[in-house]
Amino acid sequence: MGLKGPEPGISAAGRRPLLWGESAAGNPFETPGRGPDKGHNAAVALDREAEPPGRKPVSNEHRADDPDHRARHDVTRMMGQQHQTAHCNDQGIDGHGDARLEDPVVVPLYPQYADSTTGSVLDELPPDARVVADFHDHPKYIAALGENVRRYWARHGRARPGRGSMLLISFHGLPKKGAEVYETQCRRTAELLAKNLSLKEGEWRLVFQSRFGYAKWLEPYADITLGQLPREGVQRVDVVCPGFVADCLETLEELGLRGREIFMAAGGREFHLIPCLNESPEWIQALVTIVRGA
Repeated sequence: MGLKGPEPGISAAGRRPLLWGESAAGNPFETPGRGPDKGHNAAVALDREAEPPGRKPVSNEHRADDPDHRARHDVTRMMGQQHQTAHCNDQGIDGHGDARLEDPVVVPLYPQYADSTTGSVLDELPPDARVVADFHDHPKYIAALGENVRRYWARHGRARPGRGSMLLISFHGLPKKGAEVYETQCRRTAELLAKNLSLKEGEWRLVFQSRFGYAKWLEPYADITLGQLPREGVQRVDVVCPGFVADCLETLEELGLRGREIFMAAGGREFHLIPCLNESPEWIQALVTIVRGA
C-alpha cells in the first residue's frame, strides 16, 4: 500500500477522519476523446437495462454513511467526487482547511495506482496532503475480494475448478506505454486473489477491458478472451473486477451485457458477473483499516 505524506495524527475527538475522492460521472481512466462514446454507452446501458436481473442500482447511500457504523468504527467520513459536483477541493482539502476535519486522510477509491486516476487526484491536492496512493495488495482488501467471490458462489453455485469453468479477473485497461506501475499492481492483485481463493494455474486468468483507439493497450484483452474461451472448452465463466470498488457502466454494461453476449455467441453456456465490493461489510471494514493504518 502506498502512502503520500507524513504519518497522520489523531483528532481532539480521538478520531482519524476519513475523506476520500471518488469518480462518479465520467471515467477518469478515459482520455478526453472518449467523451462522446462514453455518452453513447450510457444511453445504451439505460436503453438495454444494463443491470442484471435482481441487481439493484448502486446507491450513493452506503453502509459507511450509517450513524451506527460511524460510531462503531470511530471514523468521520466525507466524500469528494473527482469528476462530479462534490469535488475534492470543495470538501476542505484545497489548503483552506475545514473545521470538521483535523489531519484528514484522502483515500482515492482506486486500488491500483495510475496517473489518470489517483495521479489526477494528487494534482488537485496541496503538496502536504496525506493520501493513500494505492492499496492493491492490502491484506484486508484482498480478503474482502475473496469473501465477496465466495459469497457469490455460495448463493449461485460454482462449477468444479478445471471442469470447463474459468474465473476471469478483469481490470480497466490503459495504453501500455507508461502503465508499468499500474500493470504490475493489477497482476499482483490478481495473483493474491487467486491465492486467497485457492485457485490453481489454469483456473483463472487476468484480462484488461475497455480498450479503444489504435494504440497498444495492456493485454490480454477481455473481449477477445471471452470470445476464445468456449473454443478452449470453457463453458462457464465467472468475471470479477477488483479494480472497481463499486459497480458502474464498465462492469454492468460492458461486461454484464456486451461481455455476456460475446461469450454466449461464441458457444459458452453460463456467464456470471460477480458484483463489485460495493457496500459489503468486509470492504467497509477493510477501508477503515486502510485509513487507520495510513
